[in-house]
Amino acid sequence: MTAATATAPAAKAKPITKLTESNVGGFLFSDAVKKQIALALPKHLTPERMIRMALTTVRRTPKLLECEPMTLVAGIVQASELGLELSGPLGQAYLIPRKNHGRMEATFQIGYRGYLKLAYNTGLVSTFNARAVREGDHFDYSLGTENSIIHQIGNVKDAKIQYFYSVLKLRDGGVDCEVWPITRMESHRDRFRSDSFLKNRDKNYQGPWDTDFEPMGNKTMIRELAK
Repeated sequence: MTAATATAPAAKAKPITKLTESNVGGFLFSDAVKKQIALALPKHLTPERMIRMALTTVRRTPKLLECEPMTLVAGIVQASELGLELSGPLGQAYLIPRKNHGRMEATFQIGYRGYLKLAYNTGLVSTFNARAVREGDHFDYSLGTENSIIHQIGNVKDAKIQYFYSVLKLRDGGVDCEVWPITRMESHRDRFRSDSFLKNRDKNYQGPWDTDFEPMGNKTMIRELAK
């Protein structure tokens, strides 16, 4: 009689609880994560493309490695559901590290071009834009039953910003406008910037509001009308 030889069961891979530069790629490209992303994607995007963009985002913002791994996956899935590419704060969508009840989470945010893309995708919008008004520009506006904005740009390119505005025109002829003075935009930045904890931690930190104030202001105006 031949004795049977017991075979030890294959060891299961331990779930990743902390992301690092060396394991984040393997985690995101794992079959389980790719399946979650694939279920949310429109036809013109692939899981591999979304994951590559997410890895670029992580390299751009290393603090994302401190976030709970599944919050990173959740952010990618949210971008996938909307058909938006992860391309930074001034692009279609992005992920930001944020502390929530003592733990770090990757939070999904729609970017400047993401709001524009979603608006045009409705088929209802003919024009949607935002601009800054500088000293020396001719600027006149009316908000109410008859919304209108007149803006003639002056000759001084880097003059101080005085206002931000956005205009939304619908295909049926409807027009909506939003105008903010610079003081309101600065107050909004200081109150709602999502990277405030990073700036408070490191005085040399430079976030999008520091390096790209005008585009971030334009994004804020677009978002106000996109609501």
